[in-house]
Amino acid sequence: MATSGPGGCIGMTTLYELADTKYPSKAISEGYAITAPSYLVAATTKRVPRSIEIRMRRRLDDADGEFLSRVVDAPAMMPNDFATEAFADIEGEDFDIIVQSFSDIIESISEVNCVAYGVEPDTVKRYHEVMANVGGPAHR
Repeated sequence: MATSGPGGCIGMTTLYELADTKYPSKAISEGYAITAPSYLVAATTKRVPRSIEIRMRRRLDDADGEFLSRVVDAPAMMPNDFATEAFADIEGEDFDIIVQSFSDIIESISEVNCVAYGVEPDTVKRYHEVMANVGGPAHR
């Protein structure tokens, strides 16, 4: 439940002082409406991560954040090119899996799901704004 800003304060105050659930209910329902589509996609695909993705999770997350931050200043940078360089020390099928996983994350990253990858929503927002302005691939 959102508690920042004037609406959040009003919501918490009305809940505790007046037992009025209108504002907190609105925050919860809006949050559900925003996140439900992402959950639906995740639940229907039922994609099981491969062991290399699990072992490299932290490194993938770090690479996601670095790419999104760097592409704001270099919009021509492509996810596959970045991943190829970032994971050059991995060999064989594991390399292909990691590069594909990285590209899939970048393609689907949003201000809602980015926290799962340790990326700040503002970083993703800037990335999408830059991509929209340069006519680049708007990975949404």
